[in-house]
Parts: sequence; structure tokens; C-alpha cells
Amino acid sequence: MMKHRISAFLLAVLLAVTAAGCSAQEPEDSAGLPESSAGTAVRSEAFYPAEAGYTDYDGSPIQGWSGWNADGTFTFQNRNTLTTLSRENQVLETITLPEEALPGSEYSLDRSDDYILTLSNPASMNEPFGAVYYTDSGTVCLANLTLFDRQGNPVRQYPRSQVYAYDENDQKICLLPCPEGEEVAEVYGLGGAMPIYWLDGHTAIFDCHSFIIFYDFAADSGQVLDDMSEIVKHYGKFGVYYGSQMGGVVDGTYYYLTQRGTDPISGYTLWAADADGARELLDGQRFWHLFAAKGGLVLVDDINPADPESDSRVWYLPTGSTQPTLVWSGDFSLYITEADQIAFISWAWSLDSSVLYSYDPVTGTLSSRDLGECIQINSLFTLVRDGSLRYYYSQSKDGERTSWVYDTAADTTTPLTRFDGNLYVSWLSPDGRYWVEQDPSTDDPRLRVSRWEY
Repeated sequence: MMKHRISAFLLAVLLAVTAAGCSAQEPEDSAGLPESSAGTAVRSEAFYPAEAGYTDYDGSPIQGWSGWNADGTFTFQNRNTLTTLSRENQVLETITLPEEALPGSEYSLDRSDDYILTLSNPASMNEPFGAVYYTDSGTVCLANLTLFDRQGNPVRQYPRSQVYAYDENDQKICLLPCPEGEEVAEVYGLGGAMPIYWLDGHTAIFDCHSFIIFYDFAADSGQVLDDMSEIVKHYGKFGVYYGSQMGGVVDGTYYYLTQRGTDPISGYTLWAADADGARELLDGQRFWHLFAAKGGLVLVDDINPADPESDSRVWYLPTGSTQPTLVWSGDFSLYITEADQIAFISWAWSLDSSVLYSYDPVTGTLSSRDLGECIQINSLFTLVRDGSLRYYYSQSKDGERTSWVYDTAADTTTPLTRFDGNLYVSWLSPDGRYWVEQDPSTDDPRLRVSRWEY
């Protein structure tokens, strides 16, 4: 099967899964909630508006930032408010960010254990937009961002500035401020899909494709860890195939794949970046896909990169290990998720059947479910319920999208009619007991927390 190499920008959209955590211990379901006469927590069936601080290209509202917390609660954005819901869908807390401190009328939002970060995200590039940049002496700067604490109090407002303009000769010039005697060397605009990866509550990585920046928001200082800008510039319009391609955080370190050589077909090398700097891993072994799992990395390469029909290999690299473990080889489809286990798909029109796989990194066990026919699989994740491994997946067949669950112990396949073919692992709580439900009566983003009973 012809392998399709997808750029980091598409992968960020396709594979991005939002995660958020906090250090609080897990409370009882009824903590802080009204009780019924039986003494159990009262469940709310309400849907709550959950709009971003900016709109879609056509002006329609889109869903804002959201994330599950380590204590099982769920926090979501509705413009300049952050609301936390209990597992029974009751409002526990609402934090409002003061509008006068926001970086613009349209903005993106992200959150760590310590901070809330907003950045200007206007519809027009002629307006100030969030940017990270560095000068010719290596000084890292931010512009058009506001940092808040977790209670919504402004901590730091970064300079508001137009990023670019044109001089009298119609030449593009940079207007971003920098220390006296220094000049801006490289700029990266931060848009709706903010390329920020939190390593902990106060430090983060900005993956800017041609350079990797480490930033400590507590100290308000940054450092360029990996500068690939000259490599990217050298290849001109083909520079998109060079530099950082995809990445993710595992245990406080950012892992990413990069292309620095002259042969992009052979794959990318694995690098790590954190407060200790950037370094290459696995002696330059090449891969073409990376997925950051809870306890390690899933890496994919081709047995023969020069052959477009070559089978792929799936590897698992546990945190702290120096050598990956071979999990599987075959005709791989570009889709990896993790709930209770790591799941992936082997699907292609050239195959006789689509196969679902589930890998347990703790035991090293690989399980599979052969669907018996070639079907396009759109999404997949696996959970262990009552000792039985269950495959949850959506498929497209004869122009219809449907969702299903296969129970291995009972050997039964049951339709999930409630999902209309849309089934995403990012909806699930970390323990797989709850999920975020979109209001089916409207196209506007409205959410609630429901029990996962499938």
C-alpha cells in the first residue's frame, strides 16, 4: 500500500488529544454536590456553552479549550470563563478572566497545573497575533500573550505589537520589540492550534517547526534548544518536509521527530528536549511516525523505506529505556490512540480484512480483532471492563458511518447508536468511566459530562 507521509501540521490536528492534570487527590463523587434524599449526588442533565475565544473562518462559534483533571473533574472554556464540572455534571467552580487583560478581542487559551495562558488569535493577519521569537543574540521573547494564575488573576502581560508591516518599498519588516542593540532573527506565529507542550506546571516547549524553544514561565525566560532554521530555509518550498515534524510529552520530556538530512524518504530521527537541552536518541534510527503514550513512545518505521509497498513496524519505547521493543509489523494505518491500552489499525483497500489491534505495554501482550472484511475504520480505542477487553470503533461502509463495541469475553459486537459514527478517545475521562457529550440538538458547542456505560 502506498504510504502517505503527512506533515506535522496535519498530524497536530488529526492526532492531537487534549490532556490536563492537577495534583489534588480524587474526591468522592458526591464531594461539593447537592444530595438527594437518599444521600447520593444529584446528577445534572444540563448542557453548558463551551465556545472558544475566537470563531471559525465563517464566523461561527467553535469549541474552546477543555481537559480532564487528575481528580476526575472536567474543565472547559466558554470564551473568557473556565468552568469545572463534577462527574455528575454539576458546576463546581467558574473562573472569569478579566477582559481588559486579554491579549485581544479574539484569542486562544491553554492551561497547565500552574497557569492559564491566552494568546491573540485574530481572523486577520494584519492584526497583532501571538508570537514567539528570538533575536540574533539568542534572546527569546513573547508578544501578544497574557499569563494568568489558576484563579484567573493576571500574572504577566507580554508586549502588544503588530508583528509585520511593509515599508515604502513594499518590503516586509518586523515590528516586534526586542532588547536594545538586538534584531529579531526568527518569528513563529501562534495560532488556534497552539504548539505549546507543558513539561510541568511552569515550563513548556514551543515546537516551531524550524526551532524548538524551552520556556520557563515562572522565571519568564526562554532558550532556543534546537535551531533547524537554516536547514528549513535551504530547501525553500520543500522546507516543510524538514525540521520538526511531530512530537509529544512523556514524563516531563518533549520527544519529537526531525528531518535534517538530504533524504526525506528514509524517515525522521528521534530527539528529546527539556530543561537539560536537546539531544538525539536511538543512534539516529529513523521513523516516520510518533505517538506519545502515558508511559512511553509508540514509533513507526518502514522495513524498506525505499519501497512504497513496504510493510511497517510498530515499536514501543518505555520511558527510561534505550532500545525500543518490536510490537508488530504489517500494513499499518495512520491511527494510534490510548485509553486502557494502546490501539492501532491495519486497514487498506488492498487487504482482505481490516484488523484492530490493542497493545498492553505493561504485560507486552498484543491482542487483535479481525473484522472479517475490508472496512474503513475512522476511530478506535480499547478499554478493559469486567476483565474483558473491549474494542470501541467507528467505521464507514456503503456511505454510512456507524459505531460499535466488540466484547472479547462475550464474543459479541453491539452497535453504539448514540454516537452516529463519531467516537473519539479524547472524550473519555482518564479512568474511562465518564465522557464528554456534545448537545445533539445544536451545532453550537455545548457540553456535559455523562457516565460511560458501554
